[in-house]
Amino acid sequence: MAKKQASSAASKKLLQKRFLSEFAKSGLVISQACEAMQIHRNDFYIWYNSQDDNSSFRQQVDNLREQIILKAEDVLNVHLNLNPLQTNPELALAILKTRAKHMGWNNDKTVMVTGSNPEDKNITINIVEKTKDNS
Repeated sequence: MAKKQASSAASKKLLQKRFLSEFAKSGLVISQACEAMQIHRNDFYIWYNSQDDNSSFRQQVDNLREQIILKAEDVLNVHLNLNPLQTNPELALAILKTRAKHMGWNNDKTVMVTGSNPEDKNITINIVEKTKDNS
C-alpha cells in the first residue's frame, strides 16, 4: 500500500509539472491548461489549495503569475531605443489590470502613448489615474 501511495505521489508531481508547462504556454489560462492536460479544473484547485506538502505547486503557479506581471511591466517601462512597433502597452496594461490587481493595477489606470509613429524611435508611456475629468 505504501508503494502505491508513493507511486501516486510521484505521478501527481509529474502531472503537476506537465500542468505548469501547459499553464505557461496558455498564457496562464487555467481552463486551457486543464483542457490540454485532459484534467478537470477542480483538480487544479485541489492541488493549488492543498495544505499538504504540495505548497511548492502553489508557489510555482504564483511564480508564473508574477513573471507575467513583471514582463507586462517591462513593456510599459520600455527604453527609448526600442522600436515602438515591438511593444504593445495597451496589451501590457490589460494584463496588469487583470493579473496584478493586488499590486494596485486596476481600471482606474490608463495608458497614454506618444511618439509611437513608425519613424519615431522615441516612445513615451504615461500611466495616469482616471478622474472624472479624463475618464
